Amino acid sequence: MESAPSIFVQIASYRDPECQWTVWDLFAKADRPDRINVGICAQCDPLLDRDCLSAPSPRPEQTKIISVLPSETEGVCWARAQAQALYAGEDYVLMIDSHMRFIKGWDTAMIRELWRCTASKPFLSSYPPGYKPPDVLEPHPRFVVLRAKPFDENGDIRFTGEYFLDYPSRPLHGAFLAAGFLFAPGKFLNEVPYDPYMYFDHEEVTLAARAYTHGWDVFHPSKTFIYHYYPEPAKGEKRALHWSDYKDWGKYLVRSRARYNYLLTGARPDKPEYIEEMEKYGLGSERTLKDYEEFSGLDFSNKIASGKALRGDFIADIDRYRGRQAEKILAAGDALPAFELLDVFGKRQKARALAGEGHCLFCALPGSFDGYMRDFMALYRKHEKEIEALCVNMIFVAPVQLGELKVFRRRYEIEQPVYADEKHNLFHAFGVPENVVYETPLTFGVSGMLEISGSYTNRNAVNHINDLLREAHVIAPKGRAAAKRS
Repeated sequence: MESAPSIFVQIASYRDPECQWTVWDLFAKADRPDRINVGICAQCDPLLDRDCLSAPSPRPEQTKIISVLPSETEGVCWARAQAQALYAGEDYVLMIDSHMRFIKGWDTAMIRELWRCTASKPFLSSYPPGYKPPDVLEPHPRFVVLRAKPFDENGDIRFTGEYFLDYPSRPLHGAFLAAGFLFAPGKFLNEVPYDPYMYFDHEEVTLAARAYTHGWDVFHPSKTFIYHYYPEPAKGEKRALHWSDYKDWGKYLVRSRARYNYLLTGARPDKPEYIEEMEKYGLGSERTLKDYEEFSGLDFSNKIASGKALRGDFIADIDRYRGRQAEKILAAGDALPAFELLDVFGKRQKARALAGEGHCLFCALPGSFDGYMRDFMALYRKHEKEIEALCVNMIFVAPVQLGELKVFRRRYEIEQPVYADEKHNLFHAFGVPENVVYETPLTFGVSGMLEISGSYTNRNAVNHINDLLREAHVIAPKGRAAAKRS
């Protein structure tokens, strides 16, 4: 058989029974499984995690495993670095999470897609669509690009996905990456080795900045190659997490934040050991950090994410791919668009009139995803008093018919007023075509002057609540003296 370019697949697995089936699937779906080598950092307890070890690799000679007890690991970045140590000079590298499924011929398709990128040192990365074990794939995956969220109160920054209805004809040059799916030439690992001292919160932004300054450009692929498992806790689906098992995980977060601030702002920590080996895991010399800040729209020293970063305007001609420019009107400073909602009595209420009563958060809830809704409302109830204390009104919107509104409200135990949007007026106002039901939730803040302060889309209930809380603090009236709606 003619030799083919080799691929190293690196996986960090934390007590995950899906990892073994990920390995089976990647070999089974590859055009040339003989060219695939897998390196795994398996963080499992042989006694407690027997379900993670029931199916050995179908190609054991092509699968190397570093076994670590969960009590001995230092988090996902540490584990990714251990797996990366198994790299043996393969032509390409695929970095993934341990719970993934693949398309048929993924190996050939990823290499071809990489060749289509318009840069000298490109790599592919994005948020994959979902699957449900064992292998139920999301039926109509959408194209996604990564945008920044605002810096949080700790000065950290994370990213969110903007989903488009159609895939573009070519990969799009972006600014941010997803650590759970990254495909690159093998030399990427030599030039940008994984920093084992980082923790989860600072993983992706530091890797993106390091890659850029080493001359690498991220592209969001124009096709779906891979799927990711997003569990729904309300349905009994859960995933073991390092910070849930390891009570002293905070020390790794403190070290990680110190490295993050030193790398991106030059701030020296109190403890020199926090920046150990920074010369190995630092920035590159092909482009400067300032170059990356100007390109991405981020200001690390002042902890500011500009409109460019929040809207993804670093992607050339991005509005072309938005069709009717969905999300364009969501930009901070824009006026709230005109649309109507139905209250429980069937009376039409103008959204601007509702928002005009004071600073508010419109929270457009998905009409499906039962597990998501239950998780979201349970988390919201825990933080409800915090939002009320800020004098910020909540306006919940459900994309259901009027006759379903009371049932929807009762099913999820929503005590606040909920408005029906049976014709999906809110979504259409933001550019979603009329023949599409937009299932990803929308949250956006509106000031007392009817200006949009920020907007968020997120499938994850925990991140959705965190976005909502941050936005409530942003738009809260000065002095917290505004009157709340009776």
